[in-house]
Amino acid sequence: MEYRRISKAFAPHSLLMCDERMMNLLNLGNTFQSQIQNVLFPHVPPNTTSAGLALEEEAKHLHIRMQKWLDIISENPILIHDEELYSPVVQKDKPASGLKRKAIKMQGPPPDDTPELSSLRPIVKKFHQQTSESSAKLEKVIKALRNISVSEDELGLKFAAIADMEHHSGMANAFRKLGKNSTKLSVIRI
Repeated sequence: MEYRRISKAFAPHSLLMCDERMMNLLNLGNTFQSQIQNVLFPHVPPNTTSAGLALEEEAKHLHIRMQKWLDIISENPILIHDEELYSPVVQKDKPASGLKRKAIKMQGPPPDDTPELSSLRPIVKKFHQQTSESSAKLEKVIKALRNISVSEDELGLKFAAIADMEHHSGMANAFRKLGKNSTKLSVIRI
């Protein structure tokens, strides 16, 4: 027994980690097979290959086999919806509060390695601000034009309604043409 402990003490650290992981996987596999009866689980892959012990290739193959086994297990639809295995992801870092954000903004940007980039930073920032301002103004103009086109369309429909009520044929024809023109203008502006 003591000889085995001594040989394990001199084994590479990665192989010791593989042994611990393998034991954890064996325990997990046994737990699955004993607790969840309605699912067939594949056996946990063996922790040795024909490559021999204490080789880097052995560790690589062991990692690959362990990952394949975990992939097969994690793709099982019954296990995905099992309440005992469900583990919500808890966010460790909370988003910055108002004071923290203000403190972060007060700090300057990190220094640039190249002076050309540091001299261009204010220009790029100003360009970004101006383009965002112009896009906001452009959106306002587009919204106003849409409102105008809707109003012109309503006006055209009202002229058409007036043309139907008009007794004089010339005036009715003029109102009808005016209504069609205002409706066409509203469609063009959209």
